[in-house]
Amino acid sequence: MGSMYLNQRNVKKAMELHEKALEISKKLRIVSAQAATLHLIGKCHEVQGELETALDLYKESLEIKEKIGNSGSQAMTLNAMGRIYESQGLFDKAMKLYKKSLKIVEKIDNVKGQIVTLNLLGGIYAKQGKVETALELYKKSLELSKEINDVEGWANILNSMGIIYKNQGKVKKAMEHYEKSLEMNKNINNKMGQASTLCNMACLLEEENKYKKAFELYIKSATILAKIKAWPTLYNVLWYLGVNDKYENSLQYFAQAFYLLFQLNLSEENKDNLVDIFISRLKGKPETASLVNEIEVAAKKDKVEDISNKLIQIAVNLVENENWLFNPNEFL
Repeated sequence: MGSMYLNQRNVKKAMELHEKALEISKKLRIVSAQAATLHLIGKCHEVQGELETALDLYKESLEIKEKIGNSGSQAMTLNAMGRIYESQGLFDKAMKLYKKSLKIVEKIDNVKGQIVTLNLLGGIYAKQGKVETALELYKKSLELSKEINDVEGWANILNSMGIIYKNQGKVKKAMEHYEKSLEMNKNINNKMGQASTLCNMACLLEEENKYKKAFELYIKSATILAKIKAWPTLYNVLWYLGVNDKYENSLQYFAQAFYLLFQLNLSEENKDNLVDIFISRLKGKPETASLVNEIEVAAKKDKVEDISNKLIQIAVNLVENENWLFNPNEFL
């Protein structure tokens, strides 16, 4: 039941049910259920951007799974931990966990697990510039997806391969992969997959200076992400919309990204960087330059909390009602 609510992005309700389940499994001493529930609670925290808390819960879950020898479930938790390390730029740590996971799923002949992990490994190699190795892994994963007709995995791999072809300057090939991925994700109603692919298509069009079409696809992606409450990913799309002055109302989208970041409990370093950029953006426009005066007074007094609160209020006031891509009241 909790997983159903999490899939619907009702994280609060999911967390409540998972915590009750954890309490019951501890009372009844059902160790396997404890491990599974700890993983699910970790996933709730990850969705909310609370990565360190999620990581601690995943580690606790993994420790139990290793003790009871639950191999298949170990691989899932190793991948979850790896994704967090990858998002933090700790590629060596992530790679180590993905490779350990791959050994497990190959040993127990878990084809679905192999597809997921090969794709994750491919992503790491791609980020490190080892594109040929990444493509080899993606192709291997793609063949396995076809064998078992795993449409979601198939679509995800095509999307990942599209990114590599884009980075290689193979624009037509990249777009073909994206379009096929989008079509497959629509056929299985995979909203997250659709949003991810639309965003990647927009990035490609943006590099081709096709800003009108890119803007349309970014908005489509953001609208889907807002509906499914995929907040961290929505933040990324809002960032793309907000940092490019080619887009109408770009400052309003940046303001939404700023507002969202401060609701997601992301790293202080990210917040500090965004504060600096936001102030710079406000100063750069005559109609908003006057708003910075109070911020600079607070900065001189080193009142960091005052700076953040004032900027959050400015962000909310800047966005016209029709330009909000999500409901800010979700976080009140």
